Amino acid sequence: MKRILFAIAAPVALATAPAPALAQDSAGDAEMQQLSAMFSQMFTAEPLTAEQEARLPLATELVVQVMPEGFYGRMMEDMLGGILDPLMSMMPETMPAGEIAAYLGQPVDVVEAMDEGERQAIAAMIDPQYGARLDAGMDYMMGELVKQLVAFEPYMRDGLSRAYAARFTQPQLEDIAAFFATETGSLYATESMMVFTDPQVMSASMQAMPMMLEDMPRIMGEMEQMMSAAGQARGFGDLSQQERERIANALSISVAELRKGMEQASAK
Repeated sequence: MKRILFAIAAPVALATAPAPALAQDSAGDAEMQQLSAMFSQMFTAEPLTAEQEARLPLATELVVQVMPEGFYGRMMEDMLGGILDPLMSMMPETMPAGEIAAYLGQPVDVVEAMDEGERQAIAAMIDPQYGARLDAGMDYMMGELVKQLVAFEPYMRDGLSRAYAARFTQPQLEDIAAFFATETGSLYATESMMVFTDPQVMSASMQAMPMMLEDMPRIMGEMEQMMSAAGQARGFGDLSQQERERIANALSISVAELRKGMEQASAK
């Protein structure tokens, strides 16, 4: 069940969330702090010039029209729905064969060889709430994800405002404002970003997905070759006696214990 939830939610979260979420335990908190520090330093923008700062108020007014309060949450709900609804329609309503086998302690092929009706009947006996629990888990997970994305909205609005001020001159911003003041411009302002969640756009995007998935084995294989060509980690036999002693001393173990541990690890 957890694997199914993760398989559905992980790509959605990676595609939409501003930053990865980590478990909120002591180790997760420390890792989150490190990750936050890394992200804060990863993308640093040049301060706006005095001329650009002067354009910021008008740029902000335009961005508010493009991204009004609550916009990001609505857009993400539409986008998540467009992604999740087709995925959820393919999810099993009863416990799949692999989980039945694990629950009963039987080989998967034995369960898969069962008559489909009999297997579903057994699944319903074992876990009659399987589908309802999956739905409840996804509803909660997506609700929490949307909350996080809504909290991201003010930062996105501020960033867009500064980008407008940096990329457009004052006359250009005034031209955009004049266009937004028209009936067509007002409609464009409110729809220019929401259009990316339109079923036409989502459908076209999904059509490219099989091509990407088909090419992924090649990409992963070539990536592994490139990484392998860059060199491998050194084994016990590759280390000098001085290096072995230094590592063993740091671990408060003997060189023999170090050798045993490294050889066992490499054999896995």
